[in-house]
Amino acid sequence: MMVLGPSHVSDLERDVEEPALRAFYDRLAARFTLVRYDHSGVGLSDRARQEFSLERELVELAAVVERVADGPVVLMGGSFGAPVAAAFAARYPDRVSQLILYGGFAAGSQLAPPEVKRAIVDLVRAHWRLGAQTLTTLIAPNIGEEAAQRLTRRQCAAADAAMAAELLSLMYEMDVREVAPLVRAPTLVIHRRQDRAVPLDAGRDLAARIPGAMMVTLEGRVHLPWFEDGSVLDAALEFLNVDDGADSLEKADVDAELIRNGDVWSIGWGGSRQHVKHAKGLADIATLVQNPGTGIAALTLVDGLPHAASGVSNQPLLDEQARREFRRRVRDIDAELGEAEAHGDLSRQGKLSEERQALLAELSAAAGLGMRSRTFPSDAERARKAVTARLRDAISRVRSVHPSLGEHLDGAIVTGLTCVYKPTLPIRWRT
Repeated sequence: MMVLGPSHVSDLERDVEEPALRAFYDRLAARFTLVRYDHSGVGLSDRARQEFSLERELVELAAVVERVADGPVVLMGGSFGAPVAAAFAARYPDRVSQLILYGGFAAGSQLAPPEVKRAIVDLVRAHWRLGAQTLTTLIAPNIGEEAAQRLTRRQCAAADAAMAAELLSLMYEMDVREVAPLVRAPTLVIHRRQDRAVPLDAGRDLAARIPGAMMVTLEGRVHLPWFEDGSVLDAALEFLNVDDGADSLEKADVDAELIRNGDVWSIGWGGSRQHVKHAKGLADIATLVQNPGTGIAALTLVDGLPHAASGVSNQPLLDEQARREFRRRVRDIDAELGEAEAHGDLSRQGKLSEERQALLAELSAAAGLGMRSRTFPSDAERARKAVTARLRDAISRVRSVHPSLGEHLDGAIVTGLTCVYKPTLPIRWRT
């Protein structure tokens, strides 16, 4: 099992909207049970926070590790999370099997002169969007305009200005120079040579303070590990002695498992198997993952019919009631799209756009010459709502026992009048 330490600001739902970040997580999740969390004050966690200290971060990380694992875990921390992870490994040596620190430092005083740090914090507090743009330029130079805009939006959505400023101040105040020598876990420190957010010398100092730590220096300027190339994960997986060759997955019997035994489902992912109680949405997921890339009508799923690559309906006609329901759903989608755009929710925008296109295609197919009305069962819209609700419930159940698998399914399953499982990478399922 691998636990990723906290970031400055994060959001478990929105972070995976970045393709490079999603690929980073997917590569780890294919080899470990991957656990991520939003520390308090950001993302999906409680936004009301009053205490800002390294001790608070250690308490939260300890609670996560205690909840997800009985034994030691691989702990990975980057940037803000690096000193937190190092201090945790020093305090709880029996809970960390291996430690990976990327873009890390032992003391916030090493990051920039006091007046520079003060100016950045004040900017974040006074004008969070401008502050987020400044941080994006600092931590992710030359990643492209669209990726930079996505990163800025995600930062702003993950926390408010006051919280972002307080956490940034905390990062600048962290100091683990005295406890770093107490780390006993095998440790790898990874740093990019031209990192502008955390100087290379700070990474070297951190490695020097941890007994027996290895250090890998990579070329590159981007502070975030998922941009530029895959060299950060290459180094990490080599250190962990994980076979990351392309043929390793070919030799595997199965990448994932979703098998029902009576009233219980066995769910396997990343080498770990868990069990959850039966729900109709889990049966829907099983049908979808058996047919990746194939659209399956919500009516088919809700009625429990044999799966087929069907459209929304094979009925020949569309009555006025059904036409009104279709128009109403299109209006709802347009409204939801506007809300998703306002919040910078790219994943939701994509799903809604796909549903809208599928809906319009069905409307077109349901009209004859001269766009004459044809009947269409109003059950289609009810099926869409029912299947969408139970899929969301099932994915939530999966996330409670396999967070990384829950995130994978949430991003890969498109719901609507037609549902489809569209993974970014091929996944072999045993069902």
